[in-house]
Amino acid sequence: MLWFSSINLPGNPRNKTALKPGHSLMDWIRLGNSGTDLTGTGGRVQPVSHAELAKHDRVDDAWMAIRGKVYNVTRYMNFHPGGADELIRGIGKDATKLFEEVHAWVNYESLLAKCYVGPLRNTVTDGQPGSEGPAVSIVNSGSDDSLKLSVPIVPRFDWIQKTSELTLIFYTRSLANPGVIVQCVDHLEVAVTLLLEASVEHRYRFHLTNNVQWPCTARTSLETGKIELMFTKLCPALWTSYGQMTYERCENCEMQLHEYDVATRVEITHDSCALLLRPKNNCLLQVTPVGYHVSVSASIEGGEYVSRSYTPVPAGWITTDCPATSVPLLVKSYQDGCLSKQLTRPAPLATSLQLSQPSGNFALSKLRHHNRFALLAAGSGLTPMLALLDYLLDRTSNRIEHICLLYFNKTEADIWCRERLENLCKKDKRFILRHILSESTLPDSSSSPSATTPLSVVLPQIDGSSDGENQASYAHGRISLDIVRQLTTQCSPLYASYCCLCGPKPFNELCLQYFRETDHNPNHLHCFQG
Repeated sequence: MLWFSSINLPGNPRNKTALKPGHSLMDWIRLGNSGTDLTGTGGRVQPVSHAELAKHDRVDDAWMAIRGKVYNVTRYMNFHPGGADELIRGIGKDATKLFEEVHAWVNYESLLAKCYVGPLRNTVTDGQPGSEGPAVSIVNSGSDDSLKLSVPIVPRFDWIQKTSELTLIFYTRSLANPGVIVQCVDHLEVAVTLLLEASVEHRYRFHLTNNVQWPCTARTSLETGKIELMFTKLCPALWTSYGQMTYERCENCEMQLHEYDVATRVEITHDSCALLLRPKNNCLLQVTPVGYHVSVSASIEGGEYVSRSYTPVPAGWITTDCPATSVPLLVKSYQDGCLSKQLTRPAPLATSLQLSQPSGNFALSKLRHHNRFALLAAGSGLTPMLALLDYLLDRTSNRIEHICLLYFNKTEADIWCRERLENLCKKDKRFILRHILSESTLPDSSSSPSATTPLSVVLPQIDGSSDGENQASYAHGRISLDIVRQLTTQCSPLYASYCCLCGPKPFNELCLQYFRETDHNPNHLHCFQG
């Protein structure tokens, strides 16, 4: 989860430390935007040595380094969802390892943007130990490999037109996995923000030659990195110019929130709903990168703000028409989930929700050289897999040979997107679907050829039924070392060179434990958290 706040309810593992009133995510963003100096240095960016970092190791003077960047987290103590004691473990030192163990998926650079002190500097001696050689300062780049230079993405802009249509085009980089936020200020003014790197925003503002209609249509090609925003001209005609544009590259940008309402609610299972969130400002369109999530915050009874992270799903996976400006979510209602119950209530539909811009750490480029995949999803952990499935099955370079989705649920009634998943399985022979149920009687054999087959036998049978039709199959069980070994053993028909997993924390931890007990390369494994 990106953020937890408010009430610590028993029996709900999604809740963490209760926060004091006035210490929600929204309150933290308001503080950052108030002009208060959260760096303690007057806002001056300065390199920080390990010796200097170690001096700031008290609750009232707390600095920490994460991935080569030093932050003053003193004012953040009471806003931290894990509690101040958890944060104190990392102050006065390089806390990257601790952060990776607990919060690797969190967009800390946006969250702590106003607390940034400067890059962490390593000082080494030129020459042999004990020599009098000069000291050489190496400033970390902020990446996992601090000495490895990374080339920043510099988008290139172009435009094309037809008599009735204007298209703004941004060329980024192959597999850049861009996020896009488009805001129509009026029929002439359009603001575009490209999210291409963890702490960098590329901001464009257009004053167009003539009026255009809203909304626009956004189209991204993940393989090439090309982004197209297509607008319908209010008065069809050929323009001599698109107009004027200003551009700004912004680093360490503060987190932005936008207000949404639930516009449509459709029940998909006995305890889950598909929701379409509509922006209060109807002139807003947001494209979420594959594998990224948004933070949804709302005021609950008593006035406290509670936040949870959800992964938007592609519009095609929602069983209702989805306007371009809507954000589609699949949400499970938990008995003790104060926010999920509010989001999924039938009436009145939830309003005044605060949504963050997309954040995450999933890199599509890591999938470039793989064509055999295994996706392990438990319950609502299916959501990041849906956009990934769409991308992989449509990929033209290094065309996919095999994708196996193992979908774990308690009962058949808990399965999300069942009809669409099983139709996709029948349509595309490269996609193998296995439902694994832990607490139910399996479906009748008439609906699944291998419904009564033990789990250990079902999994290897990936070539479809005897008549050549590729069908979903069901088994009874839970995640196990045997299953993971079948995914990671090269002679297995289920072998996958790259694996992704997502589910509740205990499921993720168990999967990671089993993968560690195999020879699978840990660099070819991604865990979508919570």
